[in-house]
Amino acid sequence: MDEKDENKKGKNELNDPGVSYGEGKSRIVFFKSFEEEAEHNAKEAAEKNPIQGIKDTVRLILQVYGFTQESLRERKPSNEIIVDKG
Repeated sequence: MDEKDENKKGKNELNDPGVSYGEGKSRIVFFKSFEEEAEHNAKEAAEKNPIQGIKDTVRLILQVYGFTQESLRERKPSNEIIVDKG
């Protein structure tokens, strides 16, 4: 391997240890490799309470479609199906 190949190899590797900034959900984490990131994500998912995971998923779905818990509670039950051609 020549010097040029050595420089390319080192470019995609982070020599510093993983770094984390902030706390909670607003935390930003940098990893040394994709494998380290995958391991971290798997560990975090395994530690998460399944009920909390479902709540987070529902919250994200409501956010994407522009609804809130309150707006869903205020809706009247209906048997209508509305098809939006948008």
